Amino acid sequence: EACDRSGAAVILQCFHHGQDQILQDGKAVEQAVRDTAAWIRGQGYTNVVLEIAGDHTNQAYDHDSIRKPEDCAALIKLARKTAPGLLVTASGSGKGRVANQINSVADVVMLRFNETPLERIQKMVVKASKVSKAVVCNDDARSGKDAVAALNACVSSLCSWGYANREKNERYPFVFLGAGDDPAVYRRMREVTGKR
Repeated sequence: EACDRSGAAVILQCFHHGQDQILQDGKAVEQAVRDTAAWIRGQGYTNVVLEIAGDHTNQAYDHDSIRKPEDCAALIKLARKTAPGLLVTASGSGKGRVANQINSVADVVMLRFNETPLERIQKMVVKASKVSKAVVCNDDARSGKDAVAALNACVSSLCSWGYANREKNERYPFVFLGAGDDPAVYRRMREVTGKR
């Protein structure tokens, strides 16, 4: 609700490769997708993009139905059938790649640039945009001047950029200082968005 009030969208991820082990089998994976999509619909959220799996090809996933592109694409379709109108996607590896099976059914092309060299970001965005869908980078763990360069490469290619400061925000104890976490990145984000 707070994001909606401020005009922000939420990317809600169903599965992460460090957490799918608690699901017994493929039927449990499908039920989790149905339940999540139904919950979003039931809440009336219109500012949510459901990401079935982050880095869905990661070999740490226990379930083929998440890891295999054609099966993950089927989960995208299942979520959309459960909650018509819900935007659904999945992201590929940190090298800026997403399988064609995912891009063909996803509403949004979801890229991760953690392992993508800076000089390849624009090329990866251009390649992804050939499917004529919005292109979103939802995960880039760079910081400082490298993060600013990645942000600039994405935005100049008409792709959003997702900041993931793992060292400061994704390790226990969790501390979020906002602009204090990475002043150069936050300064550039304010310039790009026109937010103060």
